[in-house]
Amino acid sequence: MEPMPVVPDILTARFEDEAILRLRNYFGTHKEYRRFASIGPETTSLPVFSGSRFDSFGRVDGDQDTVTPADLLSLAFLSVEVSAEAVIGILEQSGPQIEALLRQVPSDLALHTMDNAAFEQVLGASDSPGRMLWDILRAHHLPVSWGMGETRVSKLLARKRPHLIPIWDSHVGQALDLPHSGEHWIVMHSLLQDPELIERLERLRHSAIADRANVSLLRVFDVLVWHAQKYPGGPTTWPASDSGDASRTV
Repeated sequence: MEPMPVVPDILTARFEDEAILRLRNYFGTHKEYRRFASIGPETTSLPVFSGSRFDSFGRVDGDQDTVTPADLLSLAFLSVEVSAEAVIGILEQSGPQIEALLRQVPSDLALHTMDNAAFEQVLGASDSPGRMLWDILRAHHLPVSWGMGETRVSKLLARKRPHLIPIWDSHVGQALDLPHSGEHWIVMHSLLQDPELIERLERLRHSAIADRANVSLLRVFDVLVWHAQKYPGGPTTWPASDSGDASRTV
């Protein structure tokens, strides 16, 4: 039997108070910019962390089974861009196939509620809809690349199935001791079978996030792991809100 993956420190009981502060820093801070030309509003308030808008930006009721332009634009909130080739391929050429696969994955399905058999059926098997979505978004069916690497694809799938697909990036890989995304879904499913971890994620979301209806437990996990890896020091080292005159236009 393989050893149980280790929960990152920031998600343990010992660091719960710190985790609340980190979530509030990520989701609650803004910078205010004053205009210096006689156009536009007097002030503009922008989030310190653009990723705090990733989950809610441009959402429309009924779009859960279709990748939309807003979905692709939202990836910029997490500091990744999408090539023109990917936009055409995802929205037009492969759009019907992607929609058909998304329809096979209920939008309210949560990774932590799935037993091993359900996980294999939806995400684990090579012919599961989750794996097929991954492959088509990676353009594995084509002799050319769309530039959609594992980080971009994980973020797009997390946008479409926020309760089911975790975000992958180098910070997550480092925290989970994974060199690539190949085992990421398996490791996350294993970690989330711990009821205490689920209760803690729910408690953290309730305590720290005002717009918690739009933020999944997987997103709480991702934000905390990323924030702790990116800013390992105390609160004085984290990006803070600002106000007053600024040196950038709005």
